[in-house]
Amino acid sequence: MSADGAFVMGFEHSPGALVFVGPSVPRAERPTVSNIEYRPPIRRGDLALLANGRARPTIVGVIDGVFDQALAVSPREVLDVLRLGIKVYGGSSMGALRAAELWTLGMTGIGRVFELYREEIVTAEDEVAILFDADSETCLTEPLVNVRCALERAVADGLIADALASRILAAAIALPYARRTYREIARAVACDEGASIDALIPRLRAHDQKKADALSLIQRVSRDLAALSASPCPCDRDDGRTGGAD
Repeated sequence: MSADGAFVMGFEHSPGALVFVGPSVPRAERPTVSNIEYRPPIRRGDLALLANGRARPTIVGVIDGVFDQALAVSPREVLDVLRLGIKVYGGSSMGALRAAELWTLGMTGIGRVFELYREEIVTAEDEVAILFDADSETCLTEPLVNVRCALERAVADGLIADALASRILAAAIALPYARRTYREIARAVACDEGASIDALIPRLRAHDQKKADALSLIQRVSRDLAALSASPCPCDRDDGRTGGAD
């Protein structure tokens, strides 16, 4: 069915998935799944190409996406793909943002970052923004949402007091995303509070919520593809209009 509700003939769903991913899960760490094709971070127009193609994937996973150097994927583009019967999952980064906007309209949100946006615990888009090297997909800065979740874990584990965690988070929020590294955060905390957090940095950096959510999305796509392949009749498959969180 097209965006205006008319049926479109002459296309078929391919028994596979496309997952748009970049620095959240570097190439060497992406699971090899036979029916999943990895694509670079999504941008405006990528979903329209899928919608206009003859062979369409069964599932689209959105993890990473551009937003500064090019136009970001729009909610309307996601809705247009959902209307074609393609399931769309989002999590970790740009996918979490769009899923938080569209989970009541059929997009499936996965992971903690999605939950934080859905529950409006975080609202700023720069919570997931980073600088990264395009060739190696190496992250050059820290996403604020990773800092936030790492601090929550550190407090829960008794590594730091809640008051210090709040000061570290405030220092991270005050930095623009292009300068948001743990070195800069530690420098800001030392200047403002006279406290050193250098020893804590390796523990904080080790908690990568965006990567964990991205891998959860890939695993969910793999499981759902297997379930759809095992379904005895296409009519048993739902139309992807129920959103939710893992």
